[in-house]
Amino acid sequence: HMNQENRPRIMVCSDYDFAFDLKGIEFDERDSHAGTIETSRVMAIRPDLMKGKGTRNYPDLPRFEITPDPERYFPSGVMGDPTIAAAKKGQKINEYVIEQIVKLVKELEQ
Repeated sequence: HMNQENRPRIMVCSDYDFAFDLKGIEFDERDSHAGTIETSRVMAIRPDLMKGKGTRNYPDLPRFEITPDPERYFPSGVMGDPTIAAAKKGQKINEYVIEQIVKLVKELEQ
């Protein structure tokens, strides 16, 4: 979309800005990297990439900390519960994300 000066307007956002809207509503508030949301989304679109479901991990993270070894908080890389992920959940999340992006683009076109 071009503005009055014929310059493009660029929106920077991530689909996870929308997917993570569902935290605390349909998914655990602490869900994050490789948790239920991310794992479900991958299961819905690229199940061939799945190599098991990982393990549940909700680390007790300090609010702020500078640490030389962040792996101690999440050695598996998981921050959430991928064991309850499902392709059907991922499809629902992906549909929600698409709806929200379409809605946002329409708002920006006005």
